[in-house]
Amino acid sequence: MRVRAFCLLVMSALIFGLMSCGSSAPRAWSHEQEAMRVLAAAQSADIGKLRSLAGDHVIVDVSRQSMTLDEFLSTKSSQRPLDKIIAAMSFEPGLRLSPLGNGAVQRLWVYPGFAITSPTCWSDEDKQSALDQSLMSVAQLDQFESDDAYRGFSVGFTEDGEWAFFLDTRVSRTPPNTEVAEELRCK
Repeated sequence: MRVRAFCLLVMSALIFGLMSCGSSAPRAWSHEQEAMRVLAAAQSADIGKLRSLAGDHVIVDVSRQSMTLDEFLSTKSSQRPLDKIIAAMSFEPGLRLSPLGNGAVQRLWVYPGFAITSPTCWSDEDKQSALDQSLMSVAQLDQFESDDAYRGFSVGFTEDGEWAFFLDTRVSRTPPNTEVAEELRCK
C-alpha cells in the first residue's frame, strides 16, 4: 500500500512539473555537456576556447548591433560578456521549437530557460536569482513584465550541443500555431 501511494505521489509530481510554468526542469538533453564547455570557458575567462567553441557560426546580437563574438568579447563595454554568459547559464535551459524553412522543427536549448516563456510564467525564485546574479535589474524586470517578453542576455545551443547564439534581445517563443507548441506551452 505504501509503495502504491508513493508511486502515485511521484507520478503526480511529475505530471504537475510538466504542466507548470517557470523553471520546471526540461526533458533530458543528451548533449548538454557540450554547452557546459562554453560555461567552463567563460568561468575560466578562456577567450581562446570561447572563440574555438563559437567558430564562425555563433550569432551575437547585442542591443540590436550584430557583431562577431570576438568583437563583442574585445569591446570595453560595461556589459561584462563573460559574466552575462555565466549568469544566463546558471539557470536550467529551456527548449524552444523553431520551424525551419523546409517545415522541419529545430530544437534549440536556451539559457536561461525562462527567456522563452512569458514573464507571467516566471517563478519568484527565478526572478530573485536573476536579480541576485545581475542578469537583469529591477527596472529591466519591470520592463520585461510590462512588455511580456524577456529581452536580456541568453545563450542558445542546437540539439546536438553546437553553440548557436549569444543575444541581448528577445528570444522568440515557439510559434503558437505549430503542432509541437503544446509541448512548451505555459499552463
